[in-house]
Amino acid sequence: MKADVFGIGIWKEDSNILSFDYIEKGKVFESAVYNLNNNNRLACVCFNKKQNILINEYDREYKSYIQKIAPPIAGENTQSIIYFPLTIKEKKVGVITVQSIGKNAYSEYHLNIIRNLAAYASIAIENASLYESMEEEVKSRTIQLEQSYNNIELLNKIGQELISTLDFESVTERLYKNVNKLMDANILGVRLFNEKKQEIEYKYDYEDGIRDESLVVSMNDQDNYSVWCIKNNKEVFINDNKNEYKKYVNKVVVVTGEFPQSLIFYPLRKGKRVIGLIAVQSLQKNAYTKYHLNILKTLGHYTVIALENARHYEIMEAEVKKRTREVVLQKEIIEDKNKNITDSIHYAKRIQDATLPDLGLMKKYLENSFVLFKPKDIVSGDFYWIEKKGDEIIFAVVDCTGHGVPGAFLSLIGHNSLNQIVNELGITIPSEILEELNKSVYKTLQNDLAEGHIQDGMDMSICSLNIKTNILQFSGAYNPLYLIRSETIQEVKGDKIFIGSGNERNKKNFNNTVIQLEKNDCIYLFSDGYADQFGGPKGKKFKYSRFKELLIHINNMNMEEQHQNLDSSIIKWQGNLEQIDDVCIIGIKI
Repeated sequence: MKADVFGIGIWKEDSNILSFDYIEKGKVFESAVYNLNNNNRLACVCFNKKQNILINEYDREYKSYIQKIAPPIAGENTQSIIYFPLTIKEKKVGVITVQSIGKNAYSEYHLNIIRNLAAYASIAIENASLYESMEEEVKSRTIQLEQSYNNIELLNKIGQELISTLDFESVTERLYKNVNKLMDANILGVRLFNEKKQEIEYKYDYEDGIRDESLVVSMNDQDNYSVWCIKNNKEVFINDNKNEYKKYVNKVVVVTGEFPQSLIFYPLRKGKRVIGLIAVQSLQKNAYTKYHLNILKTLGHYTVIALENARHYEIMEAEVKKRTREVVLQKEIIEDKNKNITDSIHYAKRIQDATLPDLGLMKKYLENSFVLFKPKDIVSGDFYWIEKKGDEIIFAVVDCTGHGVPGAFLSLIGHNSLNQIVNELGITIPSEILEELNKSVYKTLQNDLAEGHIQDGMDMSICSLNIKTNILQFSGAYNPLYLIRSETIQEVKGDKIFIGSGNERNKKNFNNTVIQLEKNDCIYLFSDGYADQFGGPKGKKFKYSRFKELLIHINNMNMEEQHQNLDSSIIKWQGNLEQIDDVCIIGIKI
């Protein structure tokens, strides 16, 4: 059609105006503004009344719509004019117009063309609006994720300092300073319960950066939050001390320092036994949320480990001093004892080290192998683990579950527990490792309280490979093993037992499958993140059937090429969609 002028006006709801971009004979006129209270403009009439306007001689026909001729804000006068309202689901969003300098340029045919264009333009405006909102949401979520990442890194640093020191007293000041980066903790204390004396020792309390003098509170004190916390084996959570104290005590008694408005007291547990508490307090009301409670829970787990480490170190240190005094009479014996004690200290330190093995460790033990490890976002609930005992290479892929910050560190519990089961208990049979791990995780996480009952744990698959005989033993907690031999894939399923469910509630045992591997056999352990990833042309899951086909397709490649192919395939499948879960795959060729 003849279109000397083309324009789209978008409604700005906050200021009730139409903001136009015009193109007239190829020249752009930007941001012409019409106040919608001005009823002497055709654009305003079209929008306000949701009325189609078709004019072929403006100087004569304008009276049908407006009272007087209104000169254009920019450009030349036009005689033929079409205005059409833009709507989405009956909601007005703007207007569209075409105009010609000459008379009698338009008919109903042209009006129908504009009607169709209006439908597309309305959708485009709505999409743009939604995209702008989505961009703002993404920015907000990115800031939250970055903050969560920084907090988790700091928590990890605090935890590592706690469990890697042998002198608990030296780390409490750093604990106080670091916790204040995560929450308002003007007052922080680690208080120990003396069960024999029925007393609580205020041994590590800080306020305003200064350590308080030690004092003792009797368990008979009914108006003390620490006493209530230990007696009831439950947290104290208050954001308005003056009005909420009655849930715990008859009256508020401040033992030392200023009056706190918000406070959290969380019991420290060794198994089912309460050994003390960790507390944070703020002088401000409403300082804490459940997020801060979860942070304190995590710090509580680390603190218990640190206290136990310090206690064991004191015992070992005393033993060293005792043996040293006997050196004159029993030099050869004491040197041997000192070596054993020193080795034990280094071994205990290694057990406390809660880090994942280097990716190169798999290559060291099993040269013809790969590990594809792709954490989602920030902290991975999946992890891989490997250990060598004699001729046996024991390796596993573990998929941890959890909620909030404590769930993010569940992988550390699993990693340390696996090290303890294999290295300290000497268990190397996969099914027996899972049995022991099930009990260990259950004891660590479950506290048999009706409130806050934790349902976290792990799915995993674990193997033991004899590198001399190529005999493979496998056991799984929900997760399977894939074996590819002669272009055919076999699935060895795991047992439907959740690591962390505990033997008290599940009498089933884990099965141990023994397989004689042959040359060029390939085995794969994996979490569910790869198969569950959404993507492809229809945004569907990758699924295990497609995963199996891919493994068969790449089976003849070397392991480095398999790793690259798996990585590039899931990246291509995912496209612009978000990664929904952690991905961990171990592949080994015989």
